[in-house]
Amino acid sequence: MFFMPWRRSLHNIGKILGPFALLLLLYSIGASADDPIFSRFVETLTQSPLLIGILVSIGWITFTIMAEPIGSVIDRIGERRAVIYGGVLDAIGFIMIYFTNSIYVLVLAMVIEGLGSTFFWSAARTHIANICSGRTGAAFGAYVASWGIGWSIGPLLGGALAYFVDIRTPFLFAAAILTISIVVLMYVIPADKKKTKVRKLVVYELKGGFLRDGVHFLRSAPKGTKRLLFLQMLMYAALEIVITFAPLYFMEMNHAEIGAMIFVESIIFAIGSILWGYMADRFGKPLFVVLGFLFSGGIILLLLTSFNFIYAFLVMGTFGLALALIEPITDAMLNDRINHRTRGIANGISQAAYGLGASIGPITGGIAAAAFGISGSFVLATVMCIVGGAIGLSIRK
Repeated sequence: MFFMPWRRSLHNIGKILGPFALLLLLYSIGASADDPIFSRFVETLTQSPLLIGILVSIGWITFTIMAEPIGSVIDRIGERRAVIYGGVLDAIGFIMIYFTNSIYVLVLAMVIEGLGSTFFWSAARTHIANICSGRTGAAFGAYVASWGIGWSIGPLLGGALAYFVDIRTPFLFAAAILTISIVVLMYVIPADKKKTKVRKLVVYELKGGFLRDGVHFLRSAPKGTKRLLFLQMLMYAALEIVITFAPLYFMEMNHAEIGAMIFVESIIFAIGSILWGYMADRFGKPLFVVLGFLFSGGIILLLLTSFNFIYAFLVMGTFGLALALIEPITDAMLNDRINHRTRGIANGISQAAYGLGASIGPITGGIAAAAFGISGSFVLATVMCIVGGAIGLSIRK
């Protein structure tokens, strides 16, 4: 009886999302193909754990800095153009990484890729919020599942390509998949009615328009919005610590095995997002977020005791189920609070919160790893989850 309304709700949302969800899945395969090998690739350029953490964070730092301005841009140019701009820049970044042997070129590529990601994901979230009103928990659960399934397949393929071909091939594969996705998305997303010229918009942003928009939004944001943004930051900080330092902690595992670990975390995260999103609409969202943080913290500690592939594989799968209690539900809670006209900037600031967490995570994790060993970074991630659970208790709806 319980699963009948859940399947019906998922079917209705699937009809609304349609081809966009499938293309989001495909895009995510390309965007995540480098996950199991990126820190190992950077290790071929530098042996410093701290510098590895900094280099991994550059794309996220760009993502964070640009998210609010780009959110303001999306409200003016529409989702379709923003998605296209983002995909093109994302693909260029991956091509540059494929060819580089220089840390300086890698930095530039990460900046370009970070800018592209900001455009694409802020616009994608805004598009979902605008076409799926009402049952936001289920809608964002389905949205997160779409990219989550892609994010589970991408690392598996990327790890296999690195293992059987070479460590650079996943970057070329990523660029090809992103390019195909964007070409098709051009025909799937309806043309925007917003006709603001890019030149005029750039002038507005350079004159500080995005700052005025952002400050106004934060000052007038409904109660609980800032705490939700902080929780999103904490979640991504903890997640990126695990993704960045797990390949270095489990050195006895090969590229393909690391890719399989990220695969199981992502696929269960995707499935869990659908289930938890539907249940949160029925039983209340804040409790799910609190439990997600507390379970995530405990599971990260369990990961430290994983000394063989099977055990680590199972623990990472459980980690994905716990994270699914946080991301889609905080996305839904945020968009529940926000007026339709300002959802672009709201989701841009939310992406900035994710990006800030993902920037802070590898850097602080690198500091902890340099000071206490790689395991110190996992302990830091656990502390972040405990803090997130405590803050989640203060949010009522």
